[in-house]
Amino acid sequence: MSSPARLRTRSGFDGLDRRSLPFTPVLGQSLGAAMPASMALTIPFTLTAVAGNGAWLCVVIAGVLLWLVNRALCQFSTRVAAAGSMYSYAVLGLGPVGGMVAAVAMLVGYGLLGSWCLVRAAITTTELLAPARPPGAVGVAEMLVAIILTGACAAVLLIGVRLSTRVTLVAASVSFLALVGLLITAVAHSGLPTLARFSLEHAEPAGMAHGVVLSVAYLVGFGCATSLSAETATPFASVPRATSTALVVVVATCLTSTILGPTPVDGIGSILQWFPPEANHDMAVTVVRAVRLLCYAGCVVAVATALSRLVLTLAREGALPMRLGATHPRFRTPTGAIGVSAALVLGPAAVALLALPDERAIVRLLGDASTVALLTAYTLTCLAATSFLQRIDELRRSDVVTNALGAAAMLAVLVAMTVEPWGGESHTAVLTTLVCATGGVLWSVTLEQRRPWALTKLGLYDETLAGDAYDLTLGSPASWDEVALLHGRRSPAPATAVAVLDAIVDAGPGVTAREITTRTGLPTHVTSRVLARLVAAEVVVRTRDLGGFALARRVAEIATPAAAADTKVTDR
Repeated sequence: MSSPARLRTRSGFDGLDRRSLPFTPVLGQSLGAAMPASMALTIPFTLTAVAGNGAWLCVVIAGVLLWLVNRALCQFSTRVAAAGSMYSYAVLGLGPVGGMVAAVAMLVGYGLLGSWCLVRAAITTTELLAPARPPGAVGVAEMLVAIILTGACAAVLLIGVRLSTRVTLVAASVSFLALVGLLITAVAHSGLPTLARFSLEHAEPAGMAHGVVLSVAYLVGFGCATSLSAETATPFASVPRATSTALVVVVATCLTSTILGPTPVDGIGSILQWFPPEANHDMAVTVVRAVRLLCYAGCVVAVATALSRLVLTLAREGALPMRLGATHPRFRTPTGAIGVSAALVLGPAAVALLALPDERAIVRLLGDASTVALLTAYTLTCLAATSFLQRIDELRRSDVVTNALGAAAMLAVLVAMTVEPWGGESHTAVLTTLVCATGGVLWSVTLEQRRPWALTKLGLYDETLAGDAYDLTLGSPASWDEVALLHGRRSPAPATAVAVLDAIVDAGPGVTAREITTRTGLPTHVTSRVLARLVAAEVVVRTRDLGGFALARRVAEIATPAAAADTKVTDR
């Protein structure tokens, strides 16, 4: 029988503000990266232009495809508190090579997404400060604004994760409320849509496919909350709920905007169509620009946060210089990693502002490349989920099906962007894919030759500590009615939960899911579902490289204070 004393006494993420964030700021991280308000202001024009009345269906299909990806993310985030997000997931499921490809994809994807938002924020800021500037022009002013915004973002990240998540949440909330006001204004002067708006009579398959690809690109940032797993108070419950809620909010917002928002006139859309004809045009433009600026600023902070946690993880594992894994003793933030993430966001933005002629070329290049990179990471996550669940004996047939469909869907969108860019530059998608694949393989080969010890440390996640588990051999357990009552359930725990908990008590800490299934006689999928819920509720914790389970020490201490007083397990 294994014992909690064999568990670690320190976390791989020591120095961060571990297990501190409630659900709402974690949700703000995903909403900040997805920018629902900004996308909703644009999507009625772009989707309607390519898909006609089928624009609403494109959003729905994209939402379903990304739900498959979110299911794979949840399969990991309900079991692993990994600040490395999709990189760590890929390592756990596909090994070092797949993991390093995912790492490069995330560095490129989040870095260029941040650069895209930084460029848009800089241009929007100069437009607000100098409305007379020629539209679409970029120059030294935008560069200076981008540098100032990057410095402000780095300062927010350095002060603490509570502040940075608050900033993203406030930006997402205020911009969302402004969007609701704009939707009400649009409906007030244009009226509710008729049933003809939902007709697919003139929708063409090519246009619909184009619309689905665009919709996926608009919604791609919803999974950013997984980067805060190590700093979330209840990661196995809050992080999956945050990504799922963010996806629903973003899809619902874009769908509502597509249905209720204005449509292009003669193929041309304008932000002024959100307002009645008698509205002050200058004021209308200022309002829309302010909403977009909030979204862009929030996205830069959210993306830089995700990048800094990824760089921290890679440094703690040895895949990057160890000094980048340092944290601030007071603010408990990754100082070196924040500097790298700021450079990853500002660098491409600066090069694009200097090298490309106008705003349209910059936005198209950065937007296409970031989308392709993030879709690559999503594809690898879906592929990794099945092998990961099989390794820990928690794989179900439904998981195999949904993960295969999710990977196939993301791969199809990638191929569509690479082969048929619909007016874009096909070499951008091809080059980005090659950079991710080649960079990841070369990185893993370099580690194997120069730092072979680092390969054994890849896939770092916040493990159960000795102070998190309770050794029932040192005291008598509480009644499960008592434990259930502690979690707000007035009635006794269901019979299946009681059977699983009894199996954990009988076998001792470290019992595996397969052993629990054998002891209880329950079907594998039932055991897996019950264990996931008990872990999310913090009734049990995961041990032994995610494959084992034990009763959570904190719950047992509350339920059996006398027995807990006799234990000699090191606290965090």
